[in-house]
Amino acid sequence: MTSPQPERSGLLHGLLESRDFHELLVFVDGAAASRGMLAGLAHEFANIHQAMQLTTAGGGSSSAQRWVDDAMNRAVAVLRAITTSSEGEVGPVVMADVVAEALEWQRFQKRLPEAHAEATLADNLPAVRGHHARFRQALLALLTNAKEAVRDGSPAEIRVSARAMSDGVQVSVEDNGHGVPDHERERVFEPFFTTRSRATHAGVGLTVCRYLVGRVGGTVVIEGRSDGPGTRAVMQLPAWAPRRNAA
Repeated sequence: MTSPQPERSGLLHGLLESRDFHELLVFVDGAAASRGMLAGLAHEFANIHQAMQLTTAGGGSSSAQRWVDDAMNRAVAVLRAITTSSEGEVGPVVMADVVAEALEWQRFQKRLPEAHAEATLADNLPAVRGHHARFRQALLALLTNAKEAVRDGSPAEIRVSARAMSDGVQVSVEDNGHGVPDHERERVFEPFFTTRSRATHAGVGLTVCRYLVGRVGGTVVIEGRSDGPGTRAVMQLPAWAPRRNAA
């Protein structure tokens, strides 16, 4: 009797490579990230409420009032973006805005360790082709991965950089964590692959990141750092209107 195993294996491979499956992962990953940030926002609003009580009772300074105003504006902006994000049409995306927003959002991921993330962005970056919200989700996945990698590191360092390329923009996220072995640098993009506990990690963040970037012609790779331990994740994003050489 012929074993049905190869046929089932082929069907499973087809499912894992399908667009519908990856769109489902995008939804699940986005929902999980939003849930985590909503918990962080609730904590932030509790702090704001406590500070407001102090200032209302006359126990707070003008600097405390400014902190309340600033914290409220930032938290409301994140909450509004979470509840109104949509894919929309492919269009020009300003990566400086995406980076700033992703760094702001990751502050509210309370289940992750605190880690200072520093951004270095080149001036006059060209607009890239894609979706603002989807690039933000992709970058958040890389930041989340970096924060997890430096969980046991001291001091934790995460660096985000962006520079113009001849055909678009390169965005890199570097950490000084434990690194990724050479033989796992492609496997980490496979659905449900994780080197961490399956009880707390689904192993879909990097899969979603590569899918979102790849949908508009970009690439994502994981590299080792040349200047020390850790990992460097590199996104290559296509320019919205790449320059053409004169004939």
